[in-house]
Formats: sequence, structure tokens, C-alpha cells
Amino acid sequence: RSKFLLSPATAAVWYQPERNSITIPLGILTPPYYDSKYPQQINYAGAGAVIGHEYWRGFDDEGAQFDWEGRLADCSFSGCSILDTPSQQGFNDMAESVYDQFMLQYTLRNNNELWIFDQRVIFWMSYGASMCTKMTDERLKDQLTTGTQAPSSCQVNQAIQDIPQFGEDFMCKYK
Repeated sequence: RSKFLLSPATAAVWYQPERNSITIPLGILTPPYYDSKYPQQINYAGAGAVIGHEYWRGFDDEGAQFDWEGRLADCSFSGCSILDTPSQQGFNDMAESVYDQFMLQYTLRNNNELWIFDQRVIFWMSYGASMCTKMTDERLKDQLTTGTQAPSSCQVNQAIQDIPQFGEDFMCKYK
């Protein structure tokens, strides 16, 4: 491509479902996502979190409406999707589970334990810091009801809590 939505100096990454395209401007390789002076695990987590987040936008409720060429896929009265019926049901079940996990996490915000950090823990912390935001409860409700993305705390907490390596690195006990 020769034309892009924003400048190459932009510190953002974005997915365009109608093009089935991820744009990664050079500006993303700046702090807090990347710095040549940072340890590798911080660079991988920071830049990787942002790029990975946009990659998965191709498979969320919006991205799944477009085929590999960026065309609306298999449209019917109930919507458009690249997913067959069992996959769509699985997607809906997973979305409901993520919602339930978020609501639980939202009520358990305060955890003040002291940790000694090794490189793997620093990786996970950097991943979380790359999505760090502060918003009012009113803004959170607005994002949950009208936004196209989950709140950043959900993008971090729910995305990694079921990854076995994360649990091992933080010595979590699984049921």
C-alpha cells in the first residue's frame, strides 16, 4: 500500500476489517511499548501486546463479519460472519464467559501483595502496563454499552488469566 490512515510516526497500531489489514507504523517502536535500552521481555510484551491485540481484532465480533479479502461474508438476516453455526455458538459462549470473568474481576480490584520480580514476571507486568488506563465508572459503563472494545483491564486480566505460563510464573493454584 502507498496510502495509510495516519503518519508513520503515529504510536498506534490498527486493524481494518474491510482490508483485512493490520497497520504497524514505526512510531509504535517508542516508549512505553519499545526502547532499545529496555530489557527484551519488556519490548516483546509492550509492542507484542499492542500488535497482538490488533491481530485478534480480525476475529472479534466485528472482524468475523469480513472474509480474507475484506468483503462482508455470508450475510443473512441475522448478520454476517465467516463462522459456521457451531463456531458462532462457541464464540457467543466464550463472549459470555469473558463478560462473567470481567464482572468478577471488577469486584476484586484491590490486591496489595509484595512480589520479587523475575524476567518472566516483568514480561507480564509490561504487557499489563501497555494497556494501563484510568477511567471513571461512568466512562466504563459507556464503553461497556456502546464501545467496540473491551475495557483495557479486561483486555489484560481476562486475556492472560487462562494462559498456563502466566499462572506458572505467578505461582497460581488452578482448580
